Amino acid sequence: MALRHLINADGSPFNEKELAQLTRELDALTPDKRQQQRNENAQAIARHAGVQILIVAGPGTGKSTLFKQRILYWLQQNPDAKILALSFVRKLVADLNADIQNDVTLTDKQKAQVDVFTLHKYARSMVEQSHGTREWKFAPHFRIIGQFWKTIVWNDVLLVTGQNDHKRFSWPAFEKQLHDDKLETVAEWTALNKSFFTLCQFYNAAGFSDLILRARIALAERPELNEHHLFIIDEYQDFNAAEENLLEQITVETEGKLIVGDDDQVLYETLKSGKASNTGNL
Repeated sequence: MALRHLINADGSPFNEKELAQLTRELDALTPDKRQQQRNENAQAIARHAGVQILIVAGPGTGKSTLFKQRILYWLQQNPDAKILALSFVRKLVADLNADIQNDVTLTDKQKAQVDVFTLHKYARSMVEQSHGTREWKFAPHFRIIGQFWKTIVWNDVLLVTGQNDHKRFSWPAFEKQLHDDKLETVAEWTALNKSFFTLCQFYNAAGFSDLILRARIALAERPELNEHHLFIIDEYQDFNAAEENLLEQITVETEGKLIVGDDDQVLYETLKSGKASNTGNL
């Protein structure tokens, strides 16, 4: 007897008893049957009529298959659909891009309607197209401040402002503000923040953390930059508050959204402050 698909028709979550029973049934399958069940399950979820779907799924659960099937479903429903898929995982981005481009059932026009990026590459594209924000403009083709250089740039900020309390006003403390999307407003921090953004503008460069803030503001100022209306968001458990705010700005007008995450697979919790609040509004 075929196992039930791992999605409820009404979109309700599974309770612990149901999950335990499903786990026992899946564990009893042979490897071939397990793979078949995974593929059939991904197909069923991908074709679900829900506009907003939250999936809890870890590695090896067929996320790539699910993403592709959802994209194909959306394109079948609307041949003119504009779809954006975002992930932190470069391999998933590369594999999904390859799957879409090599799919013989899609026209070249439809393939061009699907964009798959890492979150930071997408953010950089938005900031590049908008030439920064109204307050902090960039010249075309700005650079990215790499991991090694960010503390060097911050030391220049401290030097320019004459700030000697390097322990209180450290780079990690400032980076936390960027991740939280909440800049401190006390006089010392205001001066430091302004000096940092001034230096970035002078060198025509942005860091990975402030890039997220700049992209959110750029999209709020120029919403026409976002041509997509259907979205796939991967690795949601690793989004911090600033990234969640960018996601909300990206999907402010959406016809469909598939979000995938798994709290048991958090990779960056100790590296990125400001963990995303919840999925209640997604």
